[in-house]
Amino acid sequence: MSGRAAGSKGAHCHAPLAMSNPAAVEADTILGKLRASRPAQGLAGRIRLPGDTALGLRAMAIAALAVGSTDITGLPDGAPVQSMARALRQLGAGVEQLPQATHWRVQGRGIGGLQEPARPLDAGTFPLVAHLLSGVVAGHPLFATLCGGEAPLLPLTEALAAMGARIAGRRGRRPPLAFEGSAELLPFDISLAADPEGALTAALLLAGLCARGDSRLTGAIPAGMDTLLRHFGAVLRQEGRTLVLEGQPELQAAPLHLPADPLAAAAALVAGLLVPGSRIIVEDVAPDSPFLAALRALGAAPEAVAGHVTLEHGPLRGADLAEVHILQLHAEGPLLALAAAFAQGSTRLRGAAGWGESRLEALIRLLNANGAKTLREGNDLILTGDGRPLPGGGHLPTQEEPCIAMSAIVLGLAADTAVTLEDTRPLDTALPGGLQALTAAAGATALVRA
Repeated sequence: MSGRAAGSKGAHCHAPLAMSNPAAVEADTILGKLRASRPAQGLAGRIRLPGDTALGLRAMAIAALAVGSTDITGLPDGAPVQSMARALRQLGAGVEQLPQATHWRVQGRGIGGLQEPARPLDAGTFPLVAHLLSGVVAGHPLFATLCGGEAPLLPLTEALAAMGARIAGRRGRRPPLAFEGSAELLPFDISLAADPEGALTAALLLAGLCARGDSRLTGAIPAGMDTLLRHFGAVLRQEGRTLVLEGQPELQAAPLHLPADPLAAAAALVAGLLVPGSRIIVEDVAPDSPFLAALRALGAAPEAVAGHVTLEHGPLRGADLAEVHILQLHAEGPLLALAAAFAQGSTRLRGAAGWGESRLEALIRLLNANGAKTLREGNDLILTGDGRPLPGGGHLPTQEEPCIAMSAIVLGLAADTAVTLEDTRPLDTALPGGLQALTAAAGATALVRA
């Protein structure tokens, strides 16, 4: 598997985006504000972005269940990765960071081979790490306490309990939680209407690897997760919208290079499409990226060769995108909506509410504040454009989600009037490498963090 590694992300960018004709991106050194405006000319050059931390975390967990040593390259050295590494070491897996910061090695113990930790497993502040660790420990005959994660795990713990794990904790199943795993885990048969970040789905699939029998999952699968499982030797088959996973396979270690972070890649792709005169090459885009398919539906013509995507500015057209495709997008969803707002005609994003209500509401506020025409119909989002740039000129308030902050930056690069972010901290925390790359490419001075 040449690529593909999505939750919280942390990254260092080792090669900034190479672009000519930089945009005006200004950082307020005291308040942390960021102002993005259209470049004098288009964006150009090769873009190398941080690797996909979310899929990298999933890969670490699967590698711990495989037999042998797995090298994972392109995995950013961020806080979520460090939290996962510490927890897997406590469970008996060998995890080391090699001299190159984005190169990690995981020595797996095989399914059923993890050991009981002597201390509580700490997921830090990262819900994805908490979900993945829960799925791993549920299928092993051990006792473990999980703390951190900062999110209730009730849906996951209910599913794991039905499979045979015993879990105790506070109301709502917010960590700390006490797990008593089982070597006789039952397979699951679950249908998920929505899983915006893919954390619940990934955790269930990890538990399913340890189950006796075939587990069945109906609904949207996180992009690249099925490819990742097959990469390590898992046996899966597709029956309509249902993914069937064979339990207790003999997973084998296999080297893995992660593609670009999907949010950072989506931002670069949309910026290239919307800024006049642009022609860019984005490196290490996942070959099965659902975002590329969605852009093609809007009339874009990205050329994907050997994991690198070349595209240039051009007109977009409205389209009716099916829910099954929209739900494959998570953090990238708002950037697709932004592209649609610049398109000629009407675009219906069916099931956009599956990205999360708070996220969708924040997206609509951002678009409306910058002159877009939006309409919410049930779970669908409809955007109507005339093919011209949005007026812009809006302000993004503090503490919005990283995907909304990144959308505001790209909007500012393409709109008629600059867009201001009041606070970049959510994006700094989740994807510092991506923000550094964009500001470096735009020719700004280094961002001073509040």
